[in-house]
Amino acid sequence: MLLDVVKNYEANDLPLDTIWSDIDYMIDYEDFTIDESRFQLDQMRQILSKYKYIPIIDAGIKVNDGVAYNEGRLRNVFVKTAKGDEYHGKVWPGTTTFVDFLHPNATQYWTNMLDILYQKVPFSGVWLDMNEYANFCDGTCEGSTPESGGFDYSKDLPYNPGEDVIESHTISLNTTHYNGVK
Repeated sequence: MLLDVVKNYEANDLPLDTIWSDIDYMIDYEDFTIDESRFQLDQMRQILSKYKYIPIIDAGIKVNDGVAYNEGRLRNVFVKTAKGDEYHGKVWPGTTTFVDFLHPNATQYWTNMLDILYQKVPFSGVWLDMNEYANFCDGTCEGSTPESGGFDYSKDLPYNPGEDVIESHTISLNTTHYNGVK
């Protein structure tokens, strides 16, 4: 698939120096994975010996028994609900959680996970997408832990910067980050 794209560029003498991959290279849209049935590693390495490669990474980490989720739980780097539970939202891979960028373990988490991906396919950089905590739900997703914590829009926000509720397609404003930051 990707090899065909590269061959077509070359066959038509089109300039190409960098290949950017969206989430279709992943297994079920899960960060730090490669669908090796569609993106064979030997072909990827052959392509990348000639071109730079930029894979997409999303901020939402799939809640499952995978390496990225387990590493994040081990390091305790995920955003919490007002009750202190792990916050769950929903993006491309389904139920997800989000790395707390304020957590002191977050940098090492990203370093380790990107190193795992790099060992499979040496990339030149990453396209960090949806890093504003994009969420397909507005605040809390149905079926996730209900929020509590007393956030009152009418009292706690000086203004609403648009026509939608401020939680539209992002995480709940009741989430808690490292050191109690809301």
